[in-house]
Amino acid sequence: MSVKDIFIILLLSCLLFLFGLGKLDLWSPDEPRYAEVAREMVISGEYLIPHLNGKVYDRKPPMLFWVAALSFKLFGIKEWAARLPVAILGILTVVLVYFFGAFLFDFATGKFASLILATTYWFVWLGRRVKMDVPLTFFVMLSIFLFYMAYDNPSKRKIYYPLAFLFVGIGALFKGPVAFSIPFITMVLFHVYVRDFSFIKNKSFWMGIVLSVFIYISWMMLAAFKVGFGYLVDQIYTRTSALFVHTKVHKRSIFYYIIQFPLNTLPWVVFLPSALIYGLKLEKSKYKEGFMLLFFWLVGNFIFFSLAKTKRSPYLIPLYPAFSLMVALYVKDLRENAYIKYHKFITALFFIVVLALVSSLPFLKFPFKSMVMVSLPIITFSFLISVLALHKRKFLKESLMVSLFVVIIFGFNYVMPFYNPCKSVRKLCNVALNVIEKKKLPLFLVGIGNSHAGEFNFYTGIVPIPILGKKVEDIIKVADKGGLFITKGRYLKRFEGKLRIKKIYQQPCGHRFTLFFYKDGMREVNDDSTFRFEKGVERDRSRS
Repeated sequence: MSVKDIFIILLLSCLLFLFGLGKLDLWSPDEPRYAEVAREMVISGEYLIPHLNGKVYDRKPPMLFWVAALSFKLFGIKEWAARLPVAILGILTVVLVYFFGAFLFDFATGKFASLILATTYWFVWLGRRVKMDVPLTFFVMLSIFLFYMAYDNPSKRKIYYPLAFLFVGIGALFKGPVAFSIPFITMVLFHVYVRDFSFIKNKSFWMGIVLSVFIYISWMMLAAFKVGFGYLVDQIYTRTSALFVHTKVHKRSIFYYIIQFPLNTLPWVVFLPSALIYGLKLEKSKYKEGFMLLFFWLVGNFIFFSLAKTKRSPYLIPLYPAFSLMVALYVKDLRENAYIKYHKFITALFFIVVLALVSSLPFLKFPFKSMVMVSLPIITFSFLISVLALHKRKFLKESLMVSLFVVIIFGFNYVMPFYNPCKSVRKLCNVALNVIEKKKLPLFLVGIGNSHAGEFNFYTGIVPIPILGKKVEDIIKVADKGGLFITKGRYLKRFEGKLRIKKIYQQPCGHRFTLFFYKDGMREVNDDSTFRFEKGVERDRSRS
């Protein structure tokens, strides 16, 4: 173990995950929703049952909300404070990959794997957001690490199995039963491969299962006693397991991840085909066993998630450590010319496929066609960089990683803020608060479900905000008493055609959330609201 390596990895990770953490507002829809649940915990003092917009929120387990609420308690209710626990777990994940790689292979592989993971843009991006995927990844990897240590050292299974299942249970409190399925699929396939089923007879293994289930179920039982046992069914089945077989949202083709995963793991994915060939051709050894563990972790769970009806690219984040370790094992050994031939072959094959796709795209009709057209130039560029890396080894080991680090930092702090108005409702909420302060009007959401109310709760501080349907009659009924309304841009035309309304503010892009009032039901708001809004923004930013 090199103290210098650990220092470099920690320094790089802290810069990537923490620098400019509060530069962006909370981005719609997930970030402000989860931050608002944590904020309502702090304000109400109700920590057992998550609430959103004043109503019970039963879609996610509470652990992310608990750690975000703790951060709010320590640092105040700020965007960066909501993101801080996830960022810390992202840093710990990168460090843990180093030790996992060292245990499976050697410290050089661990070092490369941690640097590869830290410069995989999609992993770092989600590690800077208020989301469950990176925390889940940390606990899933920790449990798989301990399961493998139990396999490798049978005399200490009394320690390793309970610890592994302890972290499975904690992971489940972040994102539900998927924390059980990923380690289970990985270890079952691996034990079939090595033909070792002795764990089945081990009492510590079964005690560990009881421990993990107890950790997950105990919170739900307490919650169910308080709000009803339908809450337990929602957590265990309706909001999680049921999405595997049927869904109304995020329903994707079985080929969805074949497009998404390569795009989200650029540029390192260009080495994955060669890494797979290299690893599968390894002679039987400890290295081979370690590689096969990673193979089942990545490929077995990739197939599992592809079979699910509900698909989103963040769902594959717990597979990224396996991806990083497999690629690192190959990249570390690029000094030996025998291994380079795999990558040259894959590169040649890739360009043939790209040429065929580009020539046939105008005549094909298939899902994600536009995504493929956008991603092909990026992937092609990454392959060209990888070929250069093969002939300039030092470039790969040093310059490429430094370049990626600089690009990611630059993107977070200077490029992504341009998209802030499309994904944040802060400005719109400041306008609403200025008008409400002057006119003493209630605020309503129109055609916006309760799961999307959190962003307006967070930036206005109003809980609850009443939610109306999409019918014109709903607006007329409450507008007679006076009120402000927020709706999505696509619904606004429907109301403009039937009601005499006036827009006060509209997002320039994204959902184009619009603040308006109904003229026939109340007096007009003065035109100085825009001027007061600008002052409100400055006041709000100085406060946070």
